[in-house]
This record gives sequence, structure tokens and C-alpha cells, in this order.
Amino acid sequence: MTIAVGLLSAGGILTLFCALSWFGRRPWHPSRPGYGLFPSPEGREALKKLREGREASNLLKNEALAELSKVQQHFGDSFRRLEQERRALEERRTALWQRAQEPGEPQGEPYGRLHLHEHVLLILGEEVSEEGEHRVEVKESLPLAGLRVELDARSLQHHVCIRMALPDEHERSERYPRTPEHEAAVDTFVVAIRNQVRVDHRFRDGLRREEADLITEMERVEADRASGEEQRRHDVASAKANLRAALSRARTDRDATFDAWQEKAGFRPWW
Repeated sequence: MTIAVGLLSAGGILTLFCALSWFGRRPWHPSRPGYGLFPSPEGREALKKLREGREASNLLKNEALAELSKVQQHFGDSFRRLEQERRALEERRTALWQRAQEPGEPQGEPYGRLHLHEHVLLILGEEVSEEGEHRVEVKESLPLAGLRVELDARSLQHHVCIRMALPDEHERSERYPRTPEHEAAVDTFVVAIRNQVRVDHRFRDGLRREEADLITEMERVEADRASGEEQRRHDVASAKANLRAALSRARTDRDATFDAWQEKAGFRPWW
């Protein structure tokens, strides 16, 4: 008994599935006999024209929607690429001046409290910790850009001096005992500082040229973005106009198809 009920249930489910599949392939519309679920040859022809007309209307709408989506996608991709390029240029510009703010590599050993680097002259000092440990710390960092350095061997009787000054700032001075060795070493060190100032000047000139090139590129990207935005507005407006025209034509064609069905089948389709 249980087996028989199971078989009947399985048979009922299969029958329902087949019926739904059949109805799915034959959408039903209200109609007079001969045009519904069991159509006559004339009814089948009318159903074919109704289906083809409905598909043609949907195709018009879908093609116009696809055109609008394609235009929006194209400009969306284009603007994303331009934004990525702009950010990359900004990052390169920032990196330029980060390089300019760095002291750079040491240029030889410290001379007294002075230590020359690629882009700065450091003034060092010694600190004593609470534990009594001596450590060297940077007291001042003088950028080489605009730095004036002079050897003064006349002002003091027992010392030679290195005098340093930045534009609009007070002068610094480092003194060394006047001995033949110090006089020669101080002179050599001052010459090294002046030469490195010239190197730093060329370095910063190069940075400014690189920045000018980057700014030109950024202006080009901005111009492309503005031009693209104008083109986007034009193309999107055109695609929307095409969509409106396609929707209007699709409604007209659909209404004509429904009218033809109604004339033959006696009722207007639901969809």
C-alpha cells in the first residue's frame, strides 16, 4: 500500500512537472476558442506573430538599454584610468620633494661637530643620559640650498672658524684650534661644503624640471578629463534619446501586435 501511494505521488509530481513545462512553452492569453491552449492552425499563426512581435519590441528596448549601458561603462572605465594616472602623477610629485627633504648620504666623516650630507650640513652635539652614557645627537640641520659658508682665519688669533649662514637667518660659527693641520683641514672641508652646495643646487634644479614635467602631464590629464566629461554628456544624452525613441517605437509595435491579436482572438493580451 505504501509503495503504491509512493508511486502515485511520484507519478503525480512528474505529471505536474510535465504540465508546467508544457504551459511554460505555450504562454496562455485570454482568447476565443482556437487561439488558447489548444490552438487551431490559424491560432498557431496568430500566436507566432504575437510572440515575434513581443520579442521584436523587447529587442528594441534591450538594444537601446545595452547601448546606454555601454556608453556609461566606456566613460566610467576611461575616467577611472584618468583618475589612476592623476594619482600616480601626484604620488611621483610628492616623492620628488620627499627626496629633497631627506639629508641624503653622508659625504665623508664628520669634522668636529659638522657632518656633511648630500643635502644638509648637520651640526652635532654630545648628550649625556641619566645613566651617564655619552651619545651624539643632531643639534641643527642646515639645508645646503642657499647655505653660505666661509673660512675665517683672521678674526681670532688662536682659532680658525667656519662661518655658516642661511638666507635671512643668523650666522653660525664653528671654531678650531689654529694649527697648520687644522688650517689645511678646515680649508679642505669648506671647499667640500661649497662643492656639495653646487651639487645640491643642480639636484634641486633637476627636481624642479621633473616637477614641471609632472605638472604638464597633470594638466594634460585634467584636460582629457574635462574633454571626456563633455563627450560623456553628449554621448549619454544621445543614448538616452535613442532609448526614449526605442521605447516609444517598442510600445507602438507592441500595441499594433496586441491589436492584431485582439482582432483575431477577441481579447487583448495581458503581457
